[in-house]
Amino acid sequence: MPDTESIDEVMGKHFAILRRARNLYQQTIADHIGISIHQYRKYERGKATIPFGVVVKVARAMNVPLSEMIEPFAQKSEPLYSTEWIEQARARLARHIFDIEDPQDLRMFQQLAGLSDPKTPEDS
Repeated sequence: MPDTESIDEVMGKHFAILRRARNLYQQTIADHIGISIHQYRKYERGKATIPFGVVVKVARAMNVPLSEMIEPFAQKSEPLYSTEWIEQARARLARHIFDIEDPQDLRMFQQLAGLSDPKTPEDS
């Protein structure tokens, strides 16, 4: 990823490349993920911040693994955060675990905070 391009510009270009490779129209993707074509075009042009939820929805709309969606960012040589920082962040997250009422949200939160295995007995 070139240093002069923002994350949104790189992701937007990648959206366009993947969409064209699958012969999909912008309107098709926009309709599938529930946004206007104007907003989707802004994403592809790197003119709007792309929420992670949109990345997931676009991946589903294009039938692309999420790992392929974030591939342009996989070439990092050093970790963004130190192990110590990650452990501190997990500890801070863990303090909020009792605020979550929805069981599915709780499982996801536990996985993100590193408090449980990604695969639970219910997933088997």
